[in-house]
Order: sequence, then structure tokens, then C-alpha cells
Amino acid sequence: MKTELNGHSGCGLKLFKQYNTVYVKKSSKEIEYNERLKAQCKKQKEYKADKLKVVSVLREGYANGLFYFDMEYISGITLAEYMRNISLSEIQNLTNLLMEHHSRRNFYDRQAKKIFLKKIKEIEQKIDLTNSSIKEAVKILEEYDWSYVIHSNCHGDFTLENMIMANNSIYLIDFLDSFYDSWQIDFAKMLQDIELYWHYRNEKEIDINLALRLLILKENLIDRVLEMDEGEHLLETIYHILLLNVLRIFPYTKEEKTWIFLIAKLDYVKNIIIKKDWL
Repeated sequence: MKTELNGHSGCGLKLFKQYNTVYVKKSSKEIEYNERLKAQCKKQKEYKADKLKVVSVLREGYANGLFYFDMEYISGITLAEYMRNISLSEIQNLTNLLMEHHSRRNFYDRQAKKIFLKKIKEIEQKIDLTNSSIKEAVKILEEYDWSYVIHSNCHGDFTLENMIMANNSIYLIDFLDSFYDSWQIDFAKMLQDIELYWHYRNEKEIDINLALRLLILKENLIDRVLEMDEGEHLLETIYHILLLNVLRIFPYTKEEKTWIFLIAKLDYVKNIIIKKDWL
């Protein structure tokens, strides 16, 4: 028995039930995506975390020229949904778990500036620079020196939707190849949901209890970064990456409602960067 699941645009996801085994098959939809999916599979197999769990890769191969890999199926709920009812006392435990991942520091990378500026240029060619908000955001990113980028372990798409709560543990799914590997990129992706409400953007109104829980988690996480050596610089870099993340969504935005949402969030992040008002 197999069931189609929603997945990344470049991949297909199917849930298989065979005898007493349940697993998920992730496969390329086109040959051109094979190498990216192989990189994602490799990242998922090699990813290191002490307290967070990673969904195991069971097998990999090719079918009709398309790369695929099978992984264990974890039954649970996403952290995005879990945040709606999490107790306030649990948020501190969640903070500790997430910071175990995000406090992994390897080294500052002298090549980071060159890599990030190249990515900014690529995005610049795909977006509407006649819009003043977008133009100002690009200018802020181009003028940033990117000296405090840490090269480290990186999930690539560390959103609340890609963390599954099950068996009192957090399981990481849907790894993504990234133009650069850094825990700061993962942290910025998390803020995209926690602070900018990207995952919740289609809700008519954010429930006040959910908003409160997300705010407490955000403040806890930011406090922990600020406690690190050169924490202010690390956090400033994270918010510049968050600004970059928002810009990267524009070329794929078709709906006016989403466009308006993104412009508002772009201005919001710019204001934080300019004022250095992290909390």
C-alpha cells in the first residue's frame, strides 16, 4: 500500500506500508534534481546531533533514472502544531534542545563573504529592484561584511514544519542542500516561523496563546545567542541571513496576499537590523 504525501517541489514523497514496516520514499521528479537529492540524502545520513534525532535513511538507489531514498516513518506532530499547546514550562526545555543544535560552533570562514555576496547577486537578478523596500534590503545585505559567519553542521531547512515531536523527542526531517552550511542559517530559518510567522501566514489571525509561546521561545533563543562569545555579532549576522531568506522567497511568489506579507516582513527585519533591536 502506498500514499502520496506533500513534499518539496523538486521531489515526490510516498508513504509505503509493507507487511509490518512503514517507510517514506523520497524521489526526484526529474533527472536534473538527482544531484541535489543525493546531497540531501548524504546530509541526512551524516548529520550529527546529540539530543535531536534524525530520521534514519534505510536505502537509496535509482528507479527509471531518478534517484530515491527510503527513510523510516515517524508518527507525530510538527513543532509548528506542537507550539499551539506547549506548556510555558516546557518552552525552556525546548530552548535547551534547540540550542544544543545551534550552539555548535566550528570556525569563522574567510570565504563566507565571497559566497554570501555571490548569492545576493544571484537573487538580485531575479527580483524587482524598482520596489524601494526590496532595493533597500539588497543594499543592506551588500554592505554587510559577513565576518561573523560560522561554518558548521547545518540542516538547511530548519523550520518548525521540519521538526517532528514523537516519543518525547524531536526528529529532524526534510534536510536541504544549502549554498552554505552554518547553524546561523538554520537559526534564521527557525526565526522565519517563530518571529515572522511564515508557517502561519495563511491564518486569518494568530491566536494570542500561540503568539505568546512563540515570543517566549524567540526571546529565550536570542538570549542564549547573546550569551555566547561575540554574541551580538553572531545575532546581527543571523538577522541579515533572515533578511536574505525573505528576499529569496520573492521570485516564487505569485499571490498578491503573500507579496504584501513578505514586504511587511522585509521592512520589519530591516528595522530590527538598523536599530539593532533584537528583543
